[in-house]
This record gives sequence, C-alpha cells and structure tokens, in this order.
Amino acid sequence: MNADPCARYARLDDGRVVFDVAVDGVEDLFNNFERGMPYGRRDLAPDVADYLAECAHETGVLPFVLRIRFARPPPPVDARRIEHAVSSFFVYLATTERTAMASMARKSLVLFLLGLTLLFAAVGLNQWLGAERSVVGDVFGEGVTVAAWVALWEALATFIVEWSPHRRALATYRRLAAAEVLLEAD
Repeated sequence: MNADPCARYARLDDGRVVFDVAVDGVEDLFNNFERGMPYGRRDLAPDVADYLAECAHETGVLPFVLRIRFARPPPPVDARRIEHAVSSFFVYLATTERTAMASMARKSLVLFLLGLTLLFAAVGLNQWLGAERSVVGDVFGEGVTVAAWVALWEALATFIVEWSPHRRALATYRRLAAAEVLLEAD
C-alpha cells in the first residue's frame, strides 16, 4: 500500500501535481442557477469547487496546476475567461473566509472583554457582600463568577478551536486562486 497521498495524481515534467477535472462543456464547470451571468461572476459548481479544495488540502504545500478537460472544446475566446472565472471564484472564497475570521476574532474579543468585566465585577460583588450573606446574595455572587468563566472559556474556545480550520481554508483558497489553469479538449 502506497503511503503517498499524492500518488493518485498525475504530475507535470516540472514535478507539479495535476488536479484533473473532466467536464462535457464549459457550462458543467459552473452553477446551473447562474446560467445567464458572465463566467467571471459565476460560482463554480459545488462538486468541482469541493473536489479542488479537497485535492489542495490533500497535497499539502506541493505546487499544483488545475487541468480542465472538456469533452466539447470551449470556444478559443472563452479560455481566458474560464481561467479568470476559476481564479476569481477562489479569490471570492478567500475573501469570504477572511471576513468569517474577522467576525470570529471580534466575537472572541467581545466575549473575552465581557468575561474579564464580569470576573472583576464578581470579585467586587463577592467582597461587597462579605462572608455573611444571604442565600440569594450567595447565588447571585456565584452566578456572576460562573458567567465570567463561561464567557472567558467561550472566547478562548472559539479562537482556539475555530481559528485553525478557517486559516487552513484561507490558505487553500489562496493557493487555488493563484494556480495555473490548463484547458484541454479530448
């Protein structure tokens, strides 16, 4: 059994890995619901986009090219538009991913600041209530302390757990956007 995950991919003479996509025609590359729009504004078909992202993730940092094989050759004038559309789609995904990461960072920061504020409030409240306090005061003081730790934990967990997949996806989309696109007809 071969341990190299890249063994299933073709390689060019210069060693770059080739991600092959075979379609009947140009329209098979793009989402069906956007048929009237120009290529540069259309999304790739979800199965094509997912396949390419998975290939890029699987091959790691190895350089690659995207080779699209058409059963029906595209008109010559469309070749540049197709290459641009593929690149533009992955630029769009990278932008979307950056936006999601910024939103996540803001959420983590807000939760962290809220947690710190609640923690300081809980310490002050517990000191103000003193050792001899009622059950209601005890429950309230402990509740604020628990809320502070929950907010701090959520801020940390959001950042630690969710950051890495977003960062990895962003790197993948950037690499796919920059990849050379080869168009071939069978």
